[in-house]
Amino acid sequence: MATRQPTGPKHRRKRYCDIKATSLEEIRVTAERHITNIGKTLADLIDNGDYTESDLFYINMFRDTWADLRDDVTEMLAQPKKPESPTAQSPGWPFPTGAPPKQNFVYVIQMTESERGWGQRPDGYLAFENHKDLKAYIHKETKDRKADQVPDEYVIYDDIGIKECCPEFMAKLQAAGRGNVYFDSLEQLKTGELK
Repeated sequence: MATRQPTGPKHRRKRYCDIKATSLEEIRVTAERHITNIGKTLADLIDNGDYTESDLFYINMFRDTWADLRDDVTEMLAQPKKPESPTAQSPGWPFPTGAPPKQNFVYVIQMTESERGWGQRPDGYLAFENHKDLKAYIHKETKDRKADQVPDEYVIYDDIGIKECCPEFMAKLQAAGRGNVYFDSLEQLKTGELK
């Protein structure tokens, strides 16, 4: 009966290649170094005549893999820098620095009105400068609801996360002075036009 090998950081095998790159440029340089070393190994094997067809296949495969990585990273480095935007993780995803990037981003609630006998209908959006205010607003509006009772009329507040907006929209949100601004369509985040 085979015994199971221990796993985890304490029992992990020593890594053959320990790359601790912190940038794309470091990855590109590391790939270039490995391509050079593989080329030297291949030359030594050929000079010594100490190789098989299988050795050549695998060495070429390793070299080509590193070359592909180098080429991909070189292409990524050549592309114009895009502003970092939040990922599409859970709504209100916290930024690593604790604050959103300098671009214009807002936290958005999508509202849906529900009325007994009439169903549901979209009821617009609210934008907030920060997630804390958004959560406080939802709490304030829903705190008196009872879990075992459904009222005849109510609004569903759906935190749909962080959305990029134009500077005009952000200026209107800040000028509103109440921490949020109502709008009808997500398109208005791009145009800044509010009714």
